[in-house]
Amino acid sequence: MLISLTFLLNAAINFALGLAVAKILGPAEFGRFAIGATLALTLNSIVFEWLRLSATRLYGAVARESEPDLRASLNAAYLGGALVLMLIGAVLLLLSGKLHLSPALSAATIVTAIANGFFEYWAALARARFRNVAYAKLVIVKNIAGLVFMIAAGVFLHDAAAVLAASSLAALVSLAPVRRELRDPGTALSLARKDRILSFGHYGVPLVIANVIYQLILLANRSLAAAWLGFAAAGQLALATDLSQRLLQTVAAGFDVFLFQLVVGREATHGKAAAQKQVAINMLLVVAVVLPLAAGYVAIMPSFEAILIPAKYRSSFAPLSLILVPGLVLYCLAQFAFGPVFQLAMKTRQVIWAALAALACYVALLAVLARGGGLEAFAWIHCASYAVGATAIAIMGARLGESWPRLRDLLAVLAATAAMLLAIWPLRSIGPSWLALVSAVTIGPIVYCGLAWALDIAGIRQAVLARYPKTQRLFANGK
Repeated sequence: MLISLTFLLNAAINFALGLAVAKILGPAEFGRFAIGATLALTLNSIVFEWLRLSATRLYGAVARESEPDLRASLNAAYLGGALVLMLIGAVLLLLSGKLHLSPALSAATIVTAIANGFFEYWAALARARFRNVAYAKLVIVKNIAGLVFMIAAGVFLHDAAAVLAASSLAALVSLAPVRRELRDPGTALSLARKDRILSFGHYGVPLVIANVIYQLILLANRSLAAAWLGFAAAGQLALATDLSQRLLQTVAAGFDVFLFQLVVGREATHGKAAAQKQVAINMLLVVAVVLPLAAGYVAIMPSFEAILIPAKYRSSFAPLSLILVPGLVLYCLAQFAFGPVFQLAMKTRQVIWAALAALACYVALLAVLARGGGLEAFAWIHCASYAVGATAIAIMGARLGESWPRLRDLLAVLAATAAMLLAIWPLRSIGPSWLALVSAVTIGPIVYCGLAWALDIAGIRQAVLARYPKTQRLFANGK
């Protein structure tokens, strides 16, 4: 679980760092920084994401020892991607005036895309080889260096390009402590194989395309809301969507970082059948985390809104979030519960069809509901399109997967979640918002985890008692 905890810590620090940089740079310069950072992230995803996904799936211990050309091909593909980004950088420099980007910001954007690409590559290698300490080193060093370099650049230079370049330097510095640990001897670039690189594309590109389609739905929804209802309405929709999705997706992704590597490890050591059983366990665990989290989020919405949401957004935040949450839950399940079925089977092209089903639903409902429907109509359309995509990928996954969670365990998750809601719902109106929030956040997990233990969801009680025999004797004595 060290990998998952490190991932969640990284997300929290990045959130705090973003707020600090925004405060130091001020609105105008931070706006330039945000444009450069977003462009760098987009370029990184287009050029490198399919390779990162391939490294996470294929670069296990057995493949590394028996197929040295795997690492050589990954290295060659990453170097090729870096060259492509350099060419894009040259184009950006030529067009920087028309794009309202300074030459320095254009250059910093490309350097950031390359540096973060290599950082994520090495992090994927550490995950694939279960080098949890190496992964933690990478993330911790990057975060510490980022805090120091970026804040210093902001305070002393007050320049968006300098801060972006500082983030690149932090990513590169983080590679130094693990360079020897993650190096593979005998993987010269001459061993790289074209057919191997093409196989990376067959596996990773469909996953990237599917994610891009979902991002298009998100972008179109707020763009059309701005065009038809005004930018203020689009901002209200964006805040409700981004905060709700970030909460659910960050937690689900944090667990997936660890859980999917268990699948890969099982396949390498015990075969395909064992890996399929692990996928079923992972599905249940993702449901057992995302469902109560979403239910708790809905329950604490009044106090959450009162404490954390700016006054100008409060009239719309809760209604929009309550509409969006079911769709966002299903989106997380599609990504982190059903998606690994296709990743294990190496049949990732099918995820594109699920994403296209979501897009078709979005376009159809847009024509019927959006005009004249108000801001809530956009939230309903977003929710419904994500639900259709999740349903499609679940149906297709059922045809591939031979092992699925037991109905008894799924019902146990629902029962524990319902009991948690019954326990914390009255707390919504007990007094000050902070007291309601703290009480719900304290009592809710206690109730849910206690019932999860009692109902032995996913065999968690049996696993703990088997691992710690003294605990078993303690419970026996308690009886």
